[in-house]
Amino acid sequence: ISGGQRQRVALARSLAKAPKLLLLDEPLGALDKKLREETQFELMDIQEKTGTTFVIVTHDQEEAMTVASRVAVMDAGQLKQVATPPQIYENPNSVYVADFIGEVTIIEGTVRKDGEVYAMDWAEGQPPIRIRSALDLPDGSRGYVAVRPEKVEIHMQKPEDDNVLRGKIIDIGYLGNLSTYHVELANGQIIRAQNFNTERSTRQTFTWEDEVWVNFTTACGVLLES
Repeated sequence: ISGGQRQRVALARSLAKAPKLLLLDEPLGALDKKLREETQFELMDIQEKTGTTFVIVTHDQEEAMTVASRVAVMDAGQLKQVATPPQIYENPNSVYVADFIGEVTIIEGTVRKDGEVYAMDWAEGQPPIRIRSALDLPDGSRGYVAVRPEKVEIHMQKPEDDNVLRGKIIDIGYLGNLSTYHVELANGQIIRAQNFNTERSTRQTFTWEDEVWVNFTTACGVLLES
């Protein structure tokens, strides 16, 4: 009997008595990636059909984001944030949550109000990072900008846009449907950028050691206090 079949049998036995709540502790941990992804959607279908509340404990952030209608992020036994997957991902309430869920670049600096946005001074000789935020921070306070790699664009020529930064590609991760680039900025800060590989080609647009420009808009980053 395969691992996937054992999981299905165990789940069926657990649901036989029609419980109102079912605790699943790392239910898909023993499965390979493809089978785990298939089973995630099966769990969602079963939960919807039975109406049973599932409480799933997992260290797989992608799994949590896929199967859950609400996600609770914990650290040392303390709840850090409880929200829907899109809220957790797009609007984390702390550096810990932003860093825990998915890939992210976090840049630290000193913030000041600049018109309708905040400007964050983060490195000597570098332009400030400008971010829209509902936070009320006094000028001169420490702040953190969290930005997801899919929100960061990468260019060979300097674009006319917000938050344009110069750097050098030091790592490339080719994942088939997309490529992730680690770009080292002037002060040593690493920022991640992603390009979707929409065309069938084995030739990369960017390669190691290329001098490139990266940018993201004022709405794409999240300003955090801590």
